[in-house]
Amino acid sequence: MEELSVQEWLVIKEEEERLRKLLLLQRSFAVSDNRETYLAQVLELREALSEAKEDDVPHLTEQINTLIHLINQTELADAYGFNPLNPYFARLVLEEEDRVRDLYIGTQVFSNKELGVQIVDWKASPVAAIYFRYSQGDEYEEEIGGRLSEGLVKLKRVFKIHDGELVQIEEQGLHLFKEQGRHWRKGHARAYLLKGGSGTASRAEKAKTQVSPSGVAHKLLPEITALIDPEQFELITKPETGILAIQGTAGSGKTTVALHRVAWLHRKDPKRFSTDKLLVMVFSRALAKYISLVLPSLGVEGVEIASFEEWASEVRGKLFGHLLPKGYAEDSPAAAIRLKKHPALLFLMDRFINEKTSALEEGLERIVEAKELDGFLFEALAGKSFLDKLVLLRDWTQEEGAKLERKTFCYSGEVKAMLWKLVEGLVEDPFRSKKLLLLQLWDELFSDFDRIRETFLKEAKAELPPATLEEGINWIRQQYLARHNWLHAKGEESKDPDSGAGAASLDYEDDPILLYLWSRLSGPLEGPKKAALSYAHLFVDEAQDLSLVEHQVLVSICADPLSLTFAGDVNQQMIQHNAFKGWKYLFTNLGLPGQEISNLRVSYRSTRQIMEFSMDLLGELASTHEVKTVKEGPPVELFGFAHQGELCHSLSQSLKDLVFGEANASIALITLTPEGAKAYYDLLEPMEIPRLRLVDDQNFSFTPGIDITDVRQVKGLEFDYVILLDVDVVNYPDNSYQRYLLHIAATRAAHQLWILNYRVPSPLLPQELLDRVVR
Repeated sequence: MEELSVQEWLVIKEEEERLRKLLLLQRSFAVSDNRETYLAQVLELREALSEAKEDDVPHLTEQINTLIHLINQTELADAYGFNPLNPYFARLVLEEEDRVRDLYIGTQVFSNKELGVQIVDWKASPVAAIYFRYSQGDEYEEEIGGRLSEGLVKLKRVFKIHDGELVQIEEQGLHLFKEQGRHWRKGHARAYLLKGGSGTASRAEKAKTQVSPSGVAHKLLPEITALIDPEQFELITKPETGILAIQGTAGSGKTTVALHRVAWLHRKDPKRFSTDKLLVMVFSRALAKYISLVLPSLGVEGVEIASFEEWASEVRGKLFGHLLPKGYAEDSPAAAIRLKKHPALLFLMDRFINEKTSALEEGLERIVEAKELDGFLFEALAGKSFLDKLVLLRDWTQEEGAKLERKTFCYSGEVKAMLWKLVEGLVEDPFRSKKLLLLQLWDELFSDFDRIRETFLKEAKAELPPATLEEGINWIRQQYLARHNWLHAKGEESKDPDSGAGAASLDYEDDPILLYLWSRLSGPLEGPKKAALSYAHLFVDEAQDLSLVEHQVLVSICADPLSLTFAGDVNQQMIQHNAFKGWKYLFTNLGLPGQEISNLRVSYRSTRQIMEFSMDLLGELASTHEVKTVKEGPPVELFGFAHQGELCHSLSQSLKDLVFGEANASIALITLTPEGAKAYYDLLEPMEIPRLRLVDDQNFSFTPGIDITDVRQVKGLEFDYVILLDVDVVNYPDNSYQRYLLHIAATRAAHQLWILNYRVPSPLLPQELLDRVVR
């Protein structure tokens, strides 16, 4: 092995001596003892998480977060203002006209003239920006402290310090490392590069980039029709009437198949399946936008493409207008969301609806039988909805000259009184419009808290234990009172939905509830010009993330004969509260039993390495481990860093190299939360990384570049490269929901997947990966 030069030994001795002097400033044993105590508690809580009930997970996670915060505080609370076990990760020497500045970059602020050491906080110090933006030998010009600072980066060194021991030094053209903690060696670190994947995030092996008239390159599905395999073609060309359910692993082409089926149906029967009679329902606005760019390339233009949440909000808004508050609650408790999405709610509503309709039918039968009336009433009301029957009976008995099927009221006053009593017993105020009558019934059901409690304790006790159920009911009670105060303040006749008390709001989950009640009690949902909403074919993507109520609403807008395509993956459940229990359960509860499930098990998107890792994440939750792939690629890599600053510096260098080397690459940096994505964007943006974008509201451009976003934004999308940030014990504890989220995030990668951490890794990561973590 090549011996070290005298100059290289001088570099080592200089840095070791500076670190040694810092270590002489020992922190107090009390602080150290506290830190070890906190770490032990974190490990205990991590073990508890693996066996915890889902409702206990947030509480345990909060405790872990608190302890980690305390650990960080003990590290920062050193008597001398730094953590001697890892005081810094880089050194920067700046040569200016009148001085030389010798700085260390770390996570704390410390200065000691006797030692000749000054540490600056990489997040807070303006000088630290020079470290991230410039290389050794570069001239710099930056505004620092309100004045223009110019100079030369004389020296830029990067260190790895492990438990107070210097183990690695990197400088331009130099790499020194301590072999097994004993002997210093010279060599080149293994190059971990993001490369070779530009354009792989599609079915085509040679992806084409489509250019719009504005000259912007869009990452779209290329000429993929020729690449459809026989199994997929069989699904595309299934008979046009009936239900097609596609269960497909991530990247298996299930969405592609369903979109081709939409195009095939349109070409086969353009009259029945005209574009205005086709609806594509997807999980997110981002995917809706993407599909709107793809479908025209399949020869189908003008198809309605919508995300369910926005579609339901729009339809509900057109139906009820000013009769309901305009805004949505942004702080709805998880308990209320779970209650409103749970299958037991469908059971509750169906029983309520059946009771009302039966009471009306049985009441009419009693009156007809008691008064020996002819069959006119039943003939006149046949085929009408529950509310239409009520309104017709109300008007016929209470309005002078009103006609029912061209016939004025022709029975005795006693019969009229009996009919009116029947109507009055079914709704609170029969003289309201049909829309207000529907809202009265909604209020009647959702203010019967004892009924809600009884139903859920019987049907959903395992998923909603009593405490969670009561929290959900209390929220419904608050909404009910706030809505009635709002209605009273603004007046029912006011056309302004913003007038009134202002505190009232809906939950997003209320929209499908109201639409379902309308479809069952009032008749077909209404579209433009109050025409019945009816589609010749409906494609529902990511079906596993819709609740039973939401599915029922969608089935209600399908024309007869039914033509419906579902696509989804039980391994990619993004929505935590749906209680999705599989395809057979779904179809049985939709009243569509006996449906055949078509499986796609070949992943065309991701490499074998990515899919094996992603399936390992699921563990026992995986519906199957029989997933085939058609591509090989680089291994999934886990990188561990001592500081977030070190992580960001390494990441920025890798991203710059990738963007400059592969101009058409699509790259995603994925965090667990939107707040995490914003925090990383704020840290990386000053580092002058080209084409860096924050995606915080489904605002993907689908152009080459780097999107920083959270896992909930990327569902259904794919990228050449994916980097998962902070896959640690805090963000991804061991529970089923976090497993699904991490699986979804990982399977967005077509070519290469990296995981970057600066804290304790998540227990969800496979041991094989943990054993070869790169530090």
